[in-house]
Amino acid sequence: MKIRKESGESRTRIYTKIARVLAATCLVFSMVACSGQADGVSLIVSPENSAANSEPVQRAIGQLQEALLSEGVELQTHAELKSAPAGDRCIIVADLSSDVAESIFVQAGVVVADTPEALGLIEGMLAGRPVLLACGSD
Repeated sequence: MKIRKESGESRTRIYTKIARVLAATCLVFSMVACSGQADGVSLIVSPENSAANSEPVQRAIGQLQEALLSEGVELQTHAELKSAPAGDRCIIVADLSSDVAESIFVQAGVVVADTPEALGLIEGMLAGRPVLLACGSD
């Protein structure tokens, strides 16, 4: 999936679009794919990942958290997957060049274009757990 920048549209608006896509995907992923059995949603953001910890991405994460809370879904943030509670649905935020993203791309047999404003939302498995990878490039 690629979110295109419209003429004159600000970067803030682009990240708002991304947050909405993430919120909608997360709700579908956690409520439908899990049949309502997930305890919560954990967002995995490695402190070493500068792109995932950038101000615009952190703003989008805040918007995602607000959207989920408005639907009664609690979002916790963790630095690594093993810290997330076993019953949670997990979303991993990473850039396209990360080892985590590459692993999930191979599993899923997909390629996410490394072009400006690219966004990938790919389901996969890490450490025996189903995850949703949210990745992109600037």
